[in-house]
Amino acid sequence: MDYENKENHFKKRGNLFLEISAILIFVILILFAGVVFHFHMEVNRLNDDKAELLARITAFEQRLSDIQKTTMYPG
Repeated sequence: MDYENKENHFKKRGNLFLEISAILIFVILILFAGVVFHFHMEVNRLNDDKAELLARITAFEQRLSDIQKTTMYPG
């Protein structure tokens, strides 16, 4: 009878360990997905910033080109 109690105790503990490890794995996966999502959003923001800066540089170069065409420098 003592043997049965020990065996039941280990079975319950094994199930508890399995449940705790499953919950921890689930939490770790959710955290990992959050980190991936955060970096994905950051890359998208940087991509948008890059596009805006390229547009501003292109507009600046166009204005500079127009100024150089209208102004005659001796040389």
